[in-house]
Amino acid sequence: MPWRENKITLVPVLLSSSAFALSLLSVAWCEYISFTEQSTGFKAMYGIWYYTDTYATQSPLTGADQIVSGCISNPGNIPVDAKWKTAMSFSIICPIIGGIACVWVWFSQCWYGRGGMWKCLGITFLWCSLFSGLTLLFLGSSACTDNPILELQMSTISDVAGGAVFNETCDMHWGAKCNIAATILWFLAGVSMFKIDPPTRPPRPPPETQTVTYTKTTQADGAEVVTKNVVKGVAVAKELEEP
Repeated sequence: MPWRENKITLVPVLLSSSAFALSLLSVAWCEYISFTEQSTGFKAMYGIWYYTDTYATQSPLTGADQIVSGCISNPGNIPVDAKWKTAMSFSIICPIIGGIACVWVWFSQCWYGRGGMWKCLGITFLWCSLFSGLTLLFLGSSACTDNPILELQMSTISDVAGGAVFNETCDMHWGAKCNIAATILWFLAGVSMFKIDPPTRPPRPPPETQTVTYTKTTQADGAEVVTKNVVKGVAVAKELEEP
């Protein structure tokens, strides 16, 4: 198998696969950014496509007011600014293009000498790094400074917990951190494919010598028996021509 002879070519495979997984995790859940409630420390979390359905209710055990949440899709009627729309677009483009390129890199371990394709995949990963970085524009959008979903939820929260006050700006949650890590890994995957040669065909083993010996013996009854003995030798070294 070629990968046994070219183990270093697995470096781009591992980097790109990790970047692809982190890209999906960062945008496929509702924990990209968070707003912290100042008195309780509760975090209301939001994503590019999903948000935590935050509301106030009474605890069935103590009867005290509490804030609970669940992850659902963003409402379709909320105002979305240009940076938010850009982040939404590239949060789709990056995993699709990066995922296809990852599959090609996985199968490239069975190819031989396709340097042009190898370099093209490296360029694709560098583009994915740019796409993943543009997804971070979400941190500068209205979702992080004047979140319209949180404003809608505040009316419900205030009915029970009227004193709830959230921070005015968001904090990065694990989704945004995964996005940053994915951006770095996409870049490293692209650069590594320019530093590492594509998988190559394993070299053929050198020819070997062998000695064949035939022995003829005469039995007591006069019959002759020929015995063949094959001795496998060592590899034949290539002779260097004298200058």
